[in-house]
Amino acid sequence: MSFDIIFKKRFVSLSIGNSLTDEILGNFTCKIAAGEWDSFISLGLIDKPDENLSDLANIILGHCFKTKIQATKISAYAEIVEKYGSETDTYVIRRTIIPPAKKRMNPEIADVYTTDSLKDLIFLEMLYAAEQNMHISRCKNCLKYFASAYSGADYCDRVNPEGKTCKWTGSKKTYASNIKADENLVLYEKIYQSLQYKRRRTTDAEMLEKLNFNIILLTKCRAKYKSGEHSADKFLEKIEEIKNRF
Repeated sequence: MSFDIIFKKRFVSLSIGNSLTDEILGNFTCKIAAGEWDSFISLGLIDKPDENLSDLANIILGHCFKTKIQATKISAYAEIVEKYGSETDTYVIRRTIIPPAKKRMNPEIADVYTTDSLKDLIFLEMLYAAEQNMHISRCKNCLKYFASAYSGADYCDRVNPEGKTCKWTGSKKTYASNIKADENLVLYEKIYQSLQYKRRRTTDAEMLEKLNFNIILLTKCRAKYKSGEHSADKFLEKIEEIKNRF
């Protein structure tokens, strides 16, 4: 089945009939590399998973996006094309103007490729991703490739069976790791959780007000400690003082 691949700066869309699917530039190839075929199958672009395409996508991503330097990405892409390039190049290219989605926005010029090959999709998307110097890396949680608009992104938005994203899980792991490395923060966390428990259990309005005030005070102490305004000794003194009020 023929489909259109539409490139608009740092975004890419697949258009099949009246269906339009948008992604950050690079994410379609990342999905193929991860073996996430559901969206491609539902669009009628493929009948069943293709392990050879997944392997190819992983090779290209690993070779081209192990660096943050744009020129190196482009050179690596040229090496990949020379070794694995599409034998058919069945696509047809045209340029078009995309009307603005909202008032006061400018129209965009887009490159549109018509093809019936997911291999073309991979090579074309990787070309534009290298040209736009996209940040593509392995998620530090699930280890699958993902594209991000932010160069410092470490975690993707994939959802695990518990309904939590890698970004949420990763931030919790990082927070726990930072706390474990700092005994003062370990004590802070124990006091904070203790006050929160008391807050949930109390039915006394005066005690609730007191707890709310001290929880806010406790979090401010932590912020000052993290920013360097409080020394370790000062921070320990302050949180112990709050703890002893209860």
